[in-house]
Amino acid sequence: TVPHYALDMRLATAPPLVTGLLVEHLQAAAPGRDHSLRLEQIATVIMARIGTKTWQSYASHFSAFVRFCIGEGVDFLPASRYTGLLWAQFLAARGTVQARTAQPYFSAVNTVHDLLGFPKPCDGDNVLLSAFRRGWERLQVSLTPPSALVLAFSAIDAWSLYERLPSVPVASDLFIPLLFVVLSFCLFLRPDSLLSVVWARVSLVDGESTFQYKPLHWKGRLVAPELAPVLQFPLGNLPHLRVALSQLFARDTSRLWPVRQTTQGAERWFGRVLSQCGLERLRPVHTLYSLRRGGASWILSKPSAAGPQVPQRCGSTTSTWGFVAALMRSRFLALSRPGASHQWRDSFSTAERGFLFLWQNLVAGANAGYA
Repeated sequence: TVPHYALDMRLATAPPLVTGLLVEHLQAAAPGRDHSLRLEQIATVIMARIGTKTWQSYASHFSAFVRFCIGEGVDFLPASRYTGLLWAQFLAARGTVQARTAQPYFSAVNTVHDLLGFPKPCDGDNVLLSAFRRGWERLQVSLTPPSALVLAFSAIDAWSLYERLPSVPVASDLFIPLLFVVLSFCLFLRPDSLLSVVWARVSLVDGESTFQYKPLHWKGRLVAPELAPVLQFPLGNLPHLRVALSQLFARDTSRLWPVRQTTQGAERWFGRVLSQCGLERLRPVHTLYSLRRGGASWILSKPSAAGPQVPQRCGSTTSTWGFVAALMRSRFLALSRPGASHQWRDSFSTAERGFLFLWQNLVAGANAGYA
């Protein structure tokens, strides 16, 4: 019989250490005959149930766990729940892991144990570990002094990135990062909210080309697409952005991001865009949050261009970012008004202009709420 399918082992991405451990585990359960080659294939296929990106994260975390166990003189396979508790204490005492984002360090250990058929030492049934993690999160404080001022991204720099869109092919590694940066400036969304946009399209609304999208991230959780609000941004005088979005959706209908991305990955996108677009000098002074703050600062500094008037006083009287963003995120955003592209290009030459009047009172609450 002629085979129609095959296993492409080149797609396997599991760390050799973990694959080798599974082979040893299978060999112990095998009869006396030598099935080494078959067991290696079985182990490789089993490990393929975990995605490439997950293994890239888990490989370093599990290796760190193995080194920790060897240093402590305890077994890492199978690890006991007591070892899981020691692992958590080690991470907390080391001070390089944030308590509320430490789950991958425990998931890596649990995943390897699950693949090998062992009980998970760091799951929710470990009552002491769960209690320790809650206490860790409550007691942990930051030793890094918070920045007193986060500079907004200047409109003229954002315009220079927007003008690069036509010269970047949609298949280029720079296309998605560049599109993300431009949209971050225009839409005022928090980075994690913009990354959560998986439902999106370009539609005609009242005869005008409009970008419609649904952020599915709401205060730390993902909601069902049918429950998320449909937001829209008229593309008006931004033809480069309209063409870029249309090219993207021509390749993948209605989905904004080809792959699921993390905020850390988006930070790397931001750095790549600045480096490859001649703005390397800005990397030390800007983060992803600088983009939405730059767009907001520009909009609020030019009330005459903002459709239904956005009062400047809202920049100095409110301390809730979500309230300000709600005023600006309307169908008549300034970026879509006639002549807005010229105003955008000429309005700012430095990141500081149009910034202080808004953010002196908003910095403390800028990351709160849905925006």
